[in-house]
Amino acid sequence: MRLFSFLEEFYENREVSSDIRLIIDRLGCLNSQGARFREIRSEEEKEKKLKEYKEEMAAFTNFLKKKYFEG
Repeated sequence: MRLFSFLEEFYENREVSSDIRLIIDRLGCLNSQGARFREIRSEEEKEKKLKEYKEEMAAFTNFLKKKYFEG
């Protein structure tokens, strides 16, 4: 799967907590690894984590843009 290769390259020199790390779920969707635990978090934690997840997804989007449009 090509997306898996992109994720491997993206995380080659990038260190983030496992909760924030992007994964391909069993349905083939790209998600933050910790997103499946959102039901057990407080509203405050949900907001904080959502912000972190969005930032990681934006970083991956920028990685892909640089790879294909600037590279």
